[in-house]
Amino acid sequence: PTFDLDTTWRLFANLPPIRSMSACQSETYQLIGAGEVVSERSTNQPKHFLWRRSLGVFFGTLLIAAAVATLNLRQPRTTSSFKAAPVEDCGTEYEVSDEMCNDYGAPVVQGVDVVMYFSGVTDGVDYISQENDTATLGTEAYQAVFAGYTFYFSSQETLELFTSEPSRYVPAFGGFCAFGLSGYDPRNLLTSTNELYTAPVDPAQYAIIDGALYLFRGSEAKELFYSSSQANIAGGTSTWASFFGDCVGFFNTECYMS
Repeated sequence: PTFDLDTTWRLFANLPPIRSMSACQSETYQLIGAGEVVSERSTNQPKHFLWRRSLGVFFGTLLIAAAVATLNLRQPRTTSSFKAAPVEDCGTEYEVSDEMCNDYGAPVVQGVDVVMYFSGVTDGVDYISQENDTATLGTEAYQAVFAGYTFYFSSQETLELFTSEPSRYVPAFGGFCAFGLSGYDPRNLLTSTNELYTAPVDPAQYAIIDGALYLFRGSEAKELFYSSSQANIAGGTSTWASFFGDCVGFFNTECYMS
């Protein structure tokens, strides 16, 4: 949740004066800040005053907790427990359509070198692409076929790394927008493979979470996905399994952000 600290502070800092309910307590109590009260006398405080003071302390504590939670979201994170299902080549050849973005004749994800996404990334630490990050294009000179789909690479070295362990490097959810597949994207609730065209990607928008590569349509989708990554990964894994079961060797070769 998002807390507007300034607005909330003003709300509780500008409560009207609180007056005693008894004749012997005639002075005014003015709430200055969360839990801070100015008065001429501190003894025999009325119940009304105590209630207001408790309320101020409660909301002051709530604001502190919200601030701490916000700071925690901004801290670097190591990998967490939930991981997307491993990609398996089940030898399945899928129907091809523009709606499914899966033309076998085109390279996966515009021919970018998927191994290069992991270059310089520390094992065991999540990485979220930055504004100046780019995807590295591969070439036809270095290519490999996995699950019937062609992947391009930028060098013999990255080609060999891929062929030695392809499931480590292929993008999760077929290289479609991971947030779009999560079930939590308010702009996209996919119900069939014929709607995969609604989850295009920008190859420069990516994240590596728990050692898996996720692609996104833009920076906003990427940040929303990462802010609740475990729930989003679980949701996307469920959606993808509902489409393809355990055989998830299905990849995006056509649908990208213009």
